[in-house]
Amino acid sequence: MVIANIVLCINSLIGYLCNGILIYLVQRNPNSRMGTYRYLILVLAVFNIVYATAHLLVIPINENGNLRFNLRPWICLTVCMTQMSGMFCVILYCGWSMHRKLSSSEMASERGYRLQKQLFQALLIQFIVPIILEYIPCTAIFLVPMLGEEVNLEWATMGISLYPVFEPIVVIYFVREYRLGLSVMIFGKKSKTAISHTSEMVTQHSNSDSNLKDSKSTQRIANDKISTLRKN
Repeated sequence: MVIANIVLCINSLIGYLCNGILIYLVQRNPNSRMGTYRYLILVLAVFNIVYATAHLLVIPINENGNLRFNLRPWICLTVCMTQMSGMFCVILYCGWSMHRKLSSSEMASERGYRLQKQLFQALLIQFIVPIILEYIPCTAIFLVPMLGEEVNLEWATMGISLYPVFEPIVVIYFVREYRLGLSVMIFGKKSKTAISHTSEMVTQHSNSDSNLKDSKSTQRIANDKISTLRKN
């Protein structure tokens, strides 16, 4: 039990660090293309900090006593499992709809499409991580004792405490802007990848400007022809 508490404290401290870095990167690298999703990232990061704090404040305490059947936990577990099943169905439906929409739609720019794809991948991993680290261990903690079997709470609590650590790492890894911002923050200067990304943005911006100028010149020529025809 002592080892589990030590691991739990270490995971909580690492969660503080990772989520703090994620909040810093979101505030330091505002991206209008991400829209309101960046606020969702901030909310999740703050929640992970509160979640890690709860693990530091609450330590499982063993209790010895007589076994007895209690109907109330079964009712609560049934309600929770029903809510979780409905939530998973909604998540799977929305995820499939997003995937179809993203595959069939034509973005205005390649950079916008790449950003949407990165966010979709991050959301997919954010859906898988809590299933492995939270829902499965929590379900085992509640369900296995009800069936009269013993469960090792140490491994379960250590796995659950890893969730606030993996959550910000997933977002930083899949979103390119945050990954480059972390590289700049660690190494103190822009890497070759960041420089190439910046030059790519400048090239796209210049191409869009040139396309806009061409369209304006074409429209001007068309207006001149119309005015000439009217005079004739």
